[in-house]
Amino acid sequence: MIRLLYIIFIVTFLSGCAVVDVVAPERTFYTQGTRYVVHDLKGNERGNILLKSTNKSLQGDLIYRGYEKEISNYLLQNGFRTTTDENEADYLGYINYGFVSDQKEKEIIDTIFKGKSIYFETQNLELTNPTRIIFKGKYGYERSLTFRMYDLNKDNSKGILVLDSKLTSKGSCNKIGELRADFTAMMFKNFPGKNDKVEKITIPGINLTGC
Repeated sequence: MIRLLYIIFIVTFLSGCAVVDVVAPERTFYTQGTRYVVHDLKGNERGNILLKSTNKSLQGDLIYRGYEKEISNYLLQNGFRTTTDENEADYLGYINYGFVSDQKEKEIIDTIFKGKSIYFETQNLELTNPTRIIFKGKYGYERSLTFRMYDLNKDNSKGILVLDSKLTSKGSCNKIGELRADFTAMMFKNFPGKNDKVEKITIPGINLTGC
């Protein structure tokens, strides 16, 4: 009887001292934005596209190059090939991103590309000093990504706009580089998107950085 009680005591003691590693579950986050697209793409378009930044000062910027690479990957999945040779380009794509600010004036693009005239006005977005806004009762920022595509073969004198896509999102993150993967994923979800429709786009993700 004494031996039995001793065994029970030892088992109980060891059980009480066992160390169990508890791994906290990863918190699942999501990113949401509002996308508005106007286009006349049929979905079977093919060809080479050259990508440029609306803001000329960003053309060699590391963050811009990251956005360009992400967008290139999505375009490749949808039948386009990116090129850096102007003479090979069938399409021209303009990328613009940043924080929405009332202090910024419109950006005007007026250029000749492959002998074709291209002119448009676009929002001049803030990159270094974002304006804080209040949303859902807390401070945050309004961020934006736009993408425009011009067909260079439809007209002899000008590039023809075939896609104009704008994504806006409000959130606490003020690091436009860290939002690159989420923004491009929302921009190209079900590409090219519903024509002339405002859509709420939501993608899941794991938030490890606070952005």
